[in-house]
Amino acid sequence: MEEEKLIICDNASVSFKDFQTQPVNLTMEKGFIYGLQGRNGSGKSTFIKMLLGRYPKMQGHIRIADLDVIENREQMLSKVGYISEDRVFYHDKSVTEQEELYSVFYPNWNH
Repeated sequence: MEEEKLIICDNASVSFKDFQTQPVNLTMEKGFIYGLQGRNGSGKSTFIKMLLGRYPKMQGHIRIADLDVIENREQMLSKVGYISEDRVFYHDKSVTEQEELYSVFYPNWNH
């Protein structure tokens, strides 16, 4: 039985003025847990942002749940859960008010 391919990276890379990732070729199958490890500055956070479609000028392709992360970003993000290391909370708002602010970005939000 063939495993369902959840994430497919095909020569995915991104270049900045002072940093460039190596092309990533990998397949992640549904039902497994994957981890990233590496030194500071090695590109782990950049790779996560690539998976989230944050770099429209990225070279190569990444597909998540059979959706191109650049061409179908909004639809792909509705299927992905992501918690950033940068926490953005409004100290002057209640939890309920913050939920109202964030939930509009997620069509499948479950209160």
